[in-house]
Amino acid sequence: MKRFFLNSALVLLAIIAVPLKSTATVSIVIEAGILYNSNGTTPMPDGGLLQLVADTGNDGFTAPTTTSFIGNSLNDVVLSSWAMDSTTAGVSGADIKTISFSISAPLATGQQLMLRWFPSLTISSSTPGLTSYGQFTTTSGSLLDGSTMTWYVPANGGTYGLNFLTGNAGGSQLESAGTAAFATVPEPTSFALLGAGMVMMVTGRRRRK
Repeated sequence: MKRFFLNSALVLLAIIAVPLKSTATVSIVIEAGILYNSNGTTPMPDGGLLQLVADTGNDGFTAPTTTSFIGNSLNDVVLSSWAMDSTTAGVSGADIKTISFSISAPLATGQQLMLRWFPSLTISSSTPGLTSYGQFTTTSGSLLDGSTMTWYVPANGGTYGLNFLTGNAGGSQLESAGTAAFATVPEPTSFALLGAGMVMMVTGRRRRK
């Protein structure tokens, strides 16, 4: 009996001695602007969708498609989605937002971050559909326009500032960088179905002739 209690006590001590794996919590104050619609002149409206995305596979970001914000990537992760609110910055097409997340698998220190914006979508949009979007990231290790971190997941928990500011917002980025100049594309399966449909149409016409 004494041996049983001794063994139990040793097991308990071993469990207590194993350190718990801690996760760092990061808060990022993101200041972005001026963000524009696809025409490059009209500021993104309030209510438009913004996202912060992480490349957890370190293999490059995948472009959004009509059915997926991350293009069905196995490694890209949307850390946060929020609605444009220019009242936070006091300038049309600009936004200030604080987001928080934990650095835990698959997210890790040193993984690249990207800001994306979809002027015609809202926070309730479940898929992009056919729409325009803008995006920004950089591999530069510089602290841009008052940022206190680079565009990579920081090594330690805490509160950081991450800014993407064009000239009209007092920043160093070209105004064109704030334009939603990209467009979502259909999935490859959609292209295949479209091609098959066109072949059927041509075949049908030939038969009628």
